[in-house]
Amino acid sequence: MMIPQYTVALIFMTAIQGLQTIGLHCIELVVNATRDEDLWRRAAAPFPRKKFIFLSSQTKGGLPHKLNPLSSALESLPYLYLFTLKAVLHWSLGQSVLPRWSPEGITFHMTHGHIFVYLVLACSPTVFTQYLCVKRPRGPQPATWGHLQTLADLIDDWGDGTGEGRLYWGDKGDGGRRDGVRHAGTIGREEAVGRIKQGVLYE
Repeated sequence: MMIPQYTVALIFMTAIQGLQTIGLHCIELVVNATRDEDLWRRAAAPFPRKKFIFLSSQTKGGLPHKLNPLSSALESLPYLYLFTLKAVLHWSLGQSVLPRWSPEGITFHMTHGHIFVYLVLACSPTVFTQYLCVKRPRGPQPATWGHLQTLADLIDDWGDGTGEGRLYWGDKGDGGRRDGVRHAGTIGREEAVGRIKQGVLYE
């Protein structure tokens, strides 16, 4: 029993689109981890942080306890790039491989120009993802990449609820210790922490 040509065409196009979707989903995992790390780094001193230009010129310092998912997504340039890329890649692939029905059967029309454009678009997320993977966070703040257990280990004080609902990370002093070891941690008040001192031991 022979498989109908339209079934073969459907399987072929589904396989191509499916592989592309899986690849884009893997890139999204990297973008989400990068966005989580950028949000965590808002808690570090010095606290003023600039927002995406379309939303606001500047925000208050610290990491808010409650974040609007939409605004946090719009503040992330990697997320906006990936969001646009998903639509463009699927559209470009659809223009590159066009199944057509005729009395003789189903044929696939592939034009060199469309395939070249798709190739360029498909290579751009590779370079983009590689950049995100090798980019190192700046500053002395430990990286967490959204790992909940690491965040739980680093956040030692969520605040007493009387502040602005924000979290601040930085130097919390030596606590009266004589060995020179200082403490870095979080607190709910901006004035209670300062910048990390270079060349000093922390716990």
